[in-house]
Amino acid sequence: MTIEKAMAFRIKELLEEKKMTVEELAFASGESVETINKLLNEEIPLDDMKAFIFAVKECSEEKNLS
Repeated sequence: MTIEKAMAFRIKELLEEKKMTVEELAFASGESVETINKLLNEEIPLDDMKAFIFAVKECSEEKNLS
């Protein structure tokens, strides 16, 4: 599995688990809705997306606390 496929899978999983919308994830991560959609469609290589990955992790942890 490529990193892109793994990230797309994790985003889908996060959206389902936390009952988040793409818009909520975009806001929490600081990325645009367009970027999130491109990640979901595996259109963006993740080499430069480390900040996004950490933001998703933090968002996931915050949702777990609430």
